[in-house]
Amino acid sequence: MTDLNEYECEMLDAVLEAFGVPDSLTRLQLLQLFDNDEAMAYAMVQALAREGLVAEAGKPGHYELPDKLVLKPKGEKFLKEGGFAKRYLSEQSKPQQVGAPLPNYSSKTCACKTRNWLTKQNY
Repeated sequence: MTDLNEYECEMLDAVLEAFGVPDSLTRLQLLQLFDNDEAMAYAMVQALAREGLVAEAGKPGHYELPDKLVLKPKGEKFLKEGGFAKRYLSEQSKPQQVGAPLPNYSSKTCACKTRNWLTKQNY
């Protein structure tokens, strides 16, 4: 999920919130949500499908919006728990690790490895 920015998280939540009583959205409804930007709508649908929150029905071909997008119970639960915006904010509040942690060698192991390295260097 870390590859999504705050705006994209809000857009994904907006799509989940757009589901009505039949728990489905048509292709035309999806296009209306994204001001007829099919590429953006497709990318958002794929992100929701990857998370397992929606199911696609009547997909005409690759790289095209499905005829119908169905909200799964997992998607409804996810939205009630705060959705992508909450997940994004919680990830932003976690401290960032800048490098890999240093190995925890005991002094005895380190001394042996250093001695072996020095021996190989012909000192």
